[in-house]
Amino acid sequence: MSTWVSPDCAAGKCRACTGEAWDHDADTMTECECECHCSHENLTGDEGPLIWLKGEWPKRWRCDECGEIVYDRESGGSES
Repeated sequence: MSTWVSPDCAAGKCRACTGEAWDHDADTMTECECECHCSHENLTGDEGPLIWLKGEWPKRWRCDECGEIVYDRESGGSES
């Protein structure tokens, strides 16, 4: 299976992407599979499980699917 990415995402212009890409094998439109479209549904704190035993919240949350740091408490929010 191939990964289909829109021309905008392929050029590094992810904000301009409409979320659609061209499937050259099926000759039809398909969903863009660029990492920038990740929904960040599964997050893990960077400090590991022992942070919870101390009664603290992790400083950074990383997406399990794409690896992006979604929230960084020290910088005040998202790094994206």
